[in-house]
Amino acid sequence: MRDAAVEQPISVSVCISHDVSPAARTDDLSLSLDYYVIANFLRNSIQNETFHGLRDVSRHISSALADVLADFLDGLEVHVGVVQLRSPVHTRALRLDYLATFRPDGSCIPKHIMHHVLDLSCPLIIGVDPQERVYKQDVVVDLTIQSEGNGFDGEAIDLRLITETLYDVSKLLPTAPHQSTIIVFYYPENYDLQLPNS
Repeated sequence: MRDAAVEQPISVSVCISHDVSPAARTDDLSLSLDYYVIANFLRNSIQNETFHGLRDVSRHISSALADVLADFLDGLEVHVGVVQLRSPVHTRALRLDYLATFRPDGSCIPKHIMHHVLDLSCPLIIGVDPQERVYKQDVVVDLTIQSEGNGFDGEAIDLRLITETLYDVSKLLPTAPHQSTIIVFYYPENYDLQLPNS
């Protein structure tokens, strides 16, 4: 993947729901799926392309899947996961997951789009006793934002900006036990912000 003219490694996972029983009954492999062909088609379609974030990559992958799975499209459901391995500073990776349901004409409806920030490391003061509030510790945060009904045409979520903001704010949090800080994020009403319990 190329982002801002800099090549970056990504990982793409595709899970295809397909009934292979007709191929088993008839011993006709053309009724099954050739994973080698699908994987190479996706790899070749992505190489040397320029994308503006994971959502742009996901839109391209959906289009490529519609081409390579043209004979099986009607009602086909595909789970796709795209991971940016060279992620923003202080995170392990950024990930986007979605479920694509294809129509016979090759168009798809992306649903259950999940944006993940994996292992964001923030320096925080944690503890109640004064001696616990002297040195900051690295706290690892996983963040998930779910979007429904937008497809890939709604307002983009800037995970890089979110991770940088969370990290910068964590450095400003107070060390005194009775001080408090309020962090407010504004995001569209149709986005669900989830902070998993650790």
